[in-house]
Amino acid sequence: MDIPTQNPHTKPTQPRTKAMQPTIEPLGATQRALLRALLHNQPGLTIDALGDTLAISRNAVRQHIAALERDGLLARGATQPTGGRPEQLYVLTDLGRERFPRQYTWLSEVMLRTLRDQLGPEGLAASM
Repeated sequence: MDIPTQNPHTKPTQPRTKAMQPTIEPLGATQRALLRALLHNQPGLTIDALGDTLAISRNAVRQHIAALERDGLLARGATQPTGGRPEQLYVLTDLGRERFPRQYTWLSEVMLRTLRDQLGPEGLAASM
């Protein structure tokens, strides 16, 4: 009877924990800034807008877009009409959005603080 053995050249797979989720941190500073710009501009940004935001050339933006698109972090969105040729908008993909940490704890604290300020400590306790 064959006994399965682990391949010594591969790492054992483990379920992903919150600490193991991919982030944008391994990316370079410009690519992180590009992804953040897209995160804050949900409809998407053009190459020119990204270049202006990041203070880099159109060619540099194109190179970063190609790499991030290849990695599945951004994609082509709608086109934006102009007086001439329409401009392509670029948007974050779901995978790109997943790379950013969620701030649930912070949001909860802000909401509770706001409620406490509006209702008072007793009113907040009574509503819980």
